Amino acid sequence: MSMIFIQFRKIAISILLMHIFLISYSQTEIIQSNCQYDLNEIQFIYNVGYIVGDNGTILKSIDQGMTWSDISTNAYILTKKNQKDERINLTSLHFINENKGFIIGEKKLIKTTDGGKTWAEVKDIIGEDIYFPTDNVGYISKGLRFGESYSYKTSNGGKSWEKISCPNDEMTSIYFFDENIGYMGGIGGQIYITETAGRLWEKLDVATSLYPISAIYFKTPYEGFALNSKTGIASVLDGKKGTTLCLDTITKLNKYRITWIDQGEFMYIYKDINFLNNKIGYAVGARQVYHKSGGRELGILVTGDGGKSWFPLSNDKNETIFNSVSNSGIVVGERGTILKIDIDYILNKDYEIQLLLKK
Repeated sequence: MSMIFIQFRKIAISILLMHIFLISYSQTEIIQSNCQYDLNEIQFIYNVGYIVGDNGTILKSIDQGMTWSDISTNAYILTKKNQKDERINLTSLHFINENKGFIIGEKKLIKTTDGGKTWAEVKDIIGEDIYFPTDNVGYISKGLRFGESYSYKTSNGGKSWEKISCPNDEMTSIYFFDENIGYMGGIGGQIYITETAGRLWEKLDVATSLYPISAIYFKTPYEGFALNSKTGIASVLDGKKGTTLCLDTITKLNKYRITWIDQGEFMYIYKDINFLNNKIGYAVGARQVYHKSGGRELGILVTGDGGKSWFPLSNDKNETIFNSVSNSGIVVGERGTILKIDIDYILNKDYEIQLLLKK
């Protein structure tokens, strides 16, 4: 089979797939939020969900995300910004269980132990992102942000925090697979790994475009994804030695094999990534996307094969910037937007794709 024919086949399949995606209309469902502020992060623990956003917004759901109640007033004093009744923007959260969780916002860390009925400030802790791989062990990324380079760790469920070593960069995101193996992303596109519970960090040799790492997710200790805010999705394939394709450049890596999956045609800014299981996953971001076909602006990519291939959802219902997605496929974004992704649609379209690729 000639190279010309192979390239033509790839182009034809791409055009056909784009046509399939852009004529579909039942890919997402709008959920009422009754909120006017940007929503920045969402998390579910079984049926209970929490969302944080700008101006001190805290939302809670007890029915798998179909309805949401505003519990922001419960933390009103702690999130108050000035005498004009403005409140700080809340940017990151992590709940250990349905009742106990932490929220980060503008140099402040607050916590609840009763499902958001009451809140308390954790003094002298500032950072960018927070993650608990176990009920007791948790980490907060910081780095050079706000001064001296260090991050935080707790070994008792957040009762106390200790400073730990950190790469000498400004850290933007954090993810730990377990209490020892974790990753941090930097403001300049760097990705670091620790296998020693944060005592030592190693920089991964991955091509970057000097844009911040906005989110990290790992399915196994050495298989996962990192989002670059402009270039694409980096897929950490395995922990073995080898070579791989990084932004069309073959790069020899010492330890980890990383592939940047360039989906810039579909999305311009990447914000968050999550997976329902080993097959179904989502990556969400911004609306600045243009197609010669005149297609709609898109902000959601999905995968049905574990991240080997990604395809866009049509976003005709709500053109917006999406900031976060839960493992169940509920997406939040600007101006109080909450959408639920149709899981059946992902499964059906992935099946169609696999049939096309086999032809």
